[in-house]
Amino acid sequence: LHLRVGGSLADQVSFALSREDGCPPFAVDVTRRIGFTGGCLRLSRWLEVLSFCERLGCGVLFSVNALRGRTRDECQPVDTPCRLLKKDARPPCCSSYSGAWDSSNLLALLRATAAAGKRPSGLALGNELAGDAGIEAHLSAAEYARDLLSLRREVDALWPTKPPLLLAPDTAFDAEWAKLFLSQLRAASKEGGGGGGGGG
Repeated sequence: LHLRVGGSLADQVSFALSREDGCPPFAVDVTRRIGFTGGCLRLSRWLEVLSFCERLGCGVLFSVNALRGRTRDECQPVDTPCRLLKKDARPPCCSSYSGAWDSSNLLALLRATAAAGKRPSGLALGNELAGDAGIEAHLSAAEYARDLLSLRREVDALWPTKPPLLLAPDTAFDAEWAKLFLSQLRAASKEGGGGGGGGG
């Protein structure tokens, strides 16, 4: 039995590690493809979720923010209602992101999780962000593979004996993208001396 924490809004969520950290709520924003911005998960609540599942004997599958650090292209006009437009009327800017993934906020959460003696069963890198099948973004196979291997290395270092599974890509199947992704994953693994071992 597993409890999934994440889904459609996962790539908007930040993690607050202390009481002093700001923790913005979700806010409706129709200029975003997903329809919301903001959202926050406090470390204290996250540890409560993990403890809850420990008591019940279930695992936690956690979707992590894979868009943090990336910048969405600005639409013209800036108030283009991406959420409300049908697919054939939606401009590319609604789901076009550039820049590198900033994993620092996530890694701070994962380090605090490990320090508390907790471990999620699995981590999903983003929610439906891969290629043409993506919703909020259309990440390339190369950048997704690179970020997944980076996360794998960090996760293996934090939980060396039993790391969480990595679940990727969490998206509708696109055969061409998947072929490129696996090719990029193999190439990046060789260049980096391997992406880590037993978790996924």
